This record gives sequence, C-alpha cells and structure tokens, in this order.
Amino acid sequence: MATKKVIPKQTTITKKTPVKKAPVKRTVKKVSPAPASVISVDVSGATKSASSMVDKAIDLIKWVDTPFKLFEVILLASIFFFGYFAWDSRKFSRWIKF
Repeated sequence: MATKKVIPKQTTITKKTPVKKAPVKRTVKKVSPAPASVISVDVSGATKSASSMVDKAIDLIKWVDTPFKLFEVILLASIFFFGYFAWDSRKFSRWIKF
C-alpha cells in the first residue's frame, strides 16, 4: 500500500491596511501637591525658656529627613552667622583701610 503525501496549500500573505483609530483625548490627572512640613514658631512670649528652645531644636532635627534639607539648614545657618558677624563688626570696619 502506498501512502499519499499531503502537500499543504500555500497561502498567500497579503498585507492588511492599518486600521485608522479615532484620536483619543488624553486627560491629565490633577495631582495635589504634597503637604509641606510645617514648623510652628511661637513668638508670643517675651522671654524664651531653655526647654522651648530645646524643643524647637528637636523639631528641626525631626524635620531634616533628606540630604537636601540638611544642606539647606547648614547653608541658611552659615549665611545667618556670617551676616550677623558682618553686621556686628561694621563699626570696626571704618578704621580698617585696605
């Protein structure tokens, strides 16, 4: 008995034209800004006790949680210190001549 070989039919592949899709409006979700860290400063009292200053220092340390905030605190403290030093020594600068 002889067996017949079945040859599959060759199918021609035709390129399909791309289907045009309707333009889609993209909506942008409005993201509310993250709540900012709040440092409360109470200046109501004329005299400040040592414990309130310590509490404020601890609150500042808690607020510094990223390297950027640490850099910001150091930079502002340095500017404040040098500004105060320049302001305080301004009376001596008129006698110094360069």
